[in-house]
Amino acid sequence: MPRSNTLTIFFLLLNIIYEKQLMSNKDFLYIVITSLGLILLAQAYLISDYFNTTRYGLQKESNVILKETFHRDLNRRDKLSQHILGQDTITYSPEITHQNRINVDARENKMTDDDFVNNLHVIINIATSRTVPLNIHPMDSLTETILEAHKIHSDFIIARIDSTGKAIESSRGKNKAGLFSISSAPLLVNPKNSESLQLTLINPFGVIVKRMALMLISSFAFAMICILAFVKLMKILARQRQLMEVKNDFFGSTAHELKRPVARLRMAIDSLGTERVDANPEKKERYLAISKEAVNEMADTINMILTLSLAEEGIFELSISKFDLALVIRQLKEQFVSTSHKPVHIDISDLPEQLLVQGDETHIRQTIANLIDNAIKYSGEEVAITIQAASEVRNLRVTIIDNGFGIAPEKQELVFQKYARVHSKEESISGFGIGLSYVKAVIEKHGGSISLSSKPNQGSEFAFSLPVGA
Repeated sequence: MPRSNTLTIFFLLLNIIYEKQLMSNKDFLYIVITSLGLILLAQAYLISDYFNTTRYGLQKESNVILKETFHRDLNRRDKLSQHILGQDTITYSPEITHQNRINVDARENKMTDDDFVNNLHVIINIATSRTVPLNIHPMDSLTETILEAHKIHSDFIIARIDSTGKAIESSRGKNKAGLFSISSAPLLVNPKNSESLQLTLINPFGVIVKRMALMLISSFAFAMICILAFVKLMKILARQRQLMEVKNDFFGSTAHELKRPVARLRMAIDSLGTERVDANPEKKERYLAISKEAVNEMADTINMILTLSLAEEGIFELSISKFDLALVIRQLKEQFVSTSHKPVHIDISDLPEQLLVQGDETHIRQTIANLIDNAIKYSGEEVAITIQAASEVRNLRVTIIDNGFGIAPEKQELVFQKYARVHSKEESISGFGIGLSYVKAVIEKHGGSISLSSKPNQGSEFAFSLPVGA
């Protein structure tokens, strides 16, 4: 199975385990860390195995290079020997005598019968060495040329060794073989005295790494993908857990907040069913007003929740009509001033007599109502609110300024997020944490924008703009 498919299946299994809560978060974290460690260990094992394979291949290649170097040097010495003996001009075969006869027993010297060429070169070397002895120093230049042809850039040593592997002579002084040195198999050149040649690559680590470049890069990339994927997975799962906790808090808060209008509605309905209220028109009218207010409060809350859900799914639609925004603001002023449980002063003195706009009146009304309601909630015992509205070049700008608690700068980016509650629990202010998120969704759906300017204990200023043709 490809690595990517295996990794995908593994992540899916982790996600199922996490979502189904089949184990504790601590155990899950241990499994994730252990799994990542196993993957990295497997990668390290593969790299180590490939390193050994590459090293073994380079050792085999060094055997070939040594043979080729010996053969070339032998050809050079053979020609020089023939020239010295004057045999390079002989056109007939010399008579075989005791002096020029060489007997080599392949079995006695452990030479294989199928390696005829090598055996032949050994015989030629024995004969040639009588005139031109083997000298490993001139072989350095030959070895460098052959190594270059094989694209092997490494220091090396050619040594003559005896049957025990001890160096008799080295081409470059003392053998400086290190941890990553690679030595070829001994090449027998004189079976009579068990003399062999051996090529040692002193530090071919760079060559090995270069040949492993693709493997190393792919392994590193895969390891980084695994690490990043695990980090991303943990962030996603943590985010999911956070969202679940926030949603649970939201549902609990919503149920608690809806109890209030439901209780008021039930009380009003129960009271309307009594004979005493039927006989008193003023009380009947008051309980009907309470019922209407409670129903409207629940309807507004449900409408906000539904709007946010539709906005997230991308199917939130507006019901555009022409209406007087100035009239809406005046109506909201009367509503909040008359129904608030604490003194509220709303200044709209600079409001134009009429502001005709194109937009969804219901959502725009609820947007301004939410901003006023927040200004009242997050203020002290006496509330002072200023509402300004004016037409600009291309936009209609509405500003709502209060004298409330204000919002710390580091929390201002969170106020428009759904379920966000930026004020401390000690302030004991009820709410759903969706009001400003709803406001932002409505304004942006109209093609406008909203901003916040606030300082702790100095109040807040919310300003939103709508295109003139909205």
